[in-house]
Amino acid sequence: MSLRAAALVAVSLLLLAGCAAKPPTGEFKPTTFAPAVSGSVVTVFQPFAGANPASQAPPPANGPTQCAQNNATDPTGGQIPPGTLPAKCKGPYTTFALHADGLPMGSGSGYKLYAVGPGFEYEVCTVQIADTKASCTANNTKADMENQVKGVELRMDGFPFAMAKVPGNQTLVVNPAIAALKVEGSYKGHDLMVTVTGLPANATYKGKLYVADAASPTGFTAKETFDLKEGMTMYTSAEHNIADFAQFHIHVGDSALNLYKADLQTLATK
Repeated sequence: MSLRAAALVAVSLLLLAGCAAKPPTGEFKPTTFAPAVSGSVVTVFQPFAGANPASQAPPPANGPTQCAQNNATDPTGGQIPPGTLPAKCKGPYTTFALHADGLPMGSGSGYKLYAVGPGFEYEVCTVQIADTKASCTANNTKADMENQVKGVELRMDGFPFAMAKVPGNQTLVVNPAIAALKVEGSYKGHDLMVTVTGLPANATYKGKLYVADAASPTGFTAKETFDLKEGMTMYTSAEHNIADFAQFHIHVGDSALNLYKADLQTLATK
């Protein structure tokens, strides 16, 4: 082989090695996934109704009620006409009852129901889940909270996943902030850059990288997890090119509550 031919072969090998050494690059391709909720919350506001003894003022907003007619008895042993005795007092009180189905698995702290209003927040109850059914009820026996409460929120680790109006029997709806999330992602080799806009405050979030898994009910299994924040997050995989993964998800804390899914789309190497 001539020196010129040998030199051409060496250059070709170097070029091939350079091409092979280029790390795979790619970007997110959002899926059509959207979280859903099925359920409702019944909220009842009962103001104080009744008459106090003549010598007493109306009961305070959060104080005990005293009603003379509550202690009224029928001296005839039930022989007087109906309605002769005064009606007993009602309230004040507020009751809440949540029923939902198919909630994603929560973290250790679980789901909680909150009553909210301008400058107001009240933890109502911790949601109990049996099989796929979720429920919680609470009765504030001291106050009609109608002036403070303008809605209820179903939260996971501080994140308001779903909400409902008040009062009455109102359907839970997914927080519209989830659909409004803006997510961009790109990767090169082991390095991933994710930019998220619109994550609600007062909660923590995780980015999760999944591999395809035919044995999994969902078709994917999480392999690597990292902390995610509003704005830009950089993540480097110690063992894998990011292109080795199939999907990227955003979860609330350590729960199974999933806010976003994207396929990883590897671009052609130039």
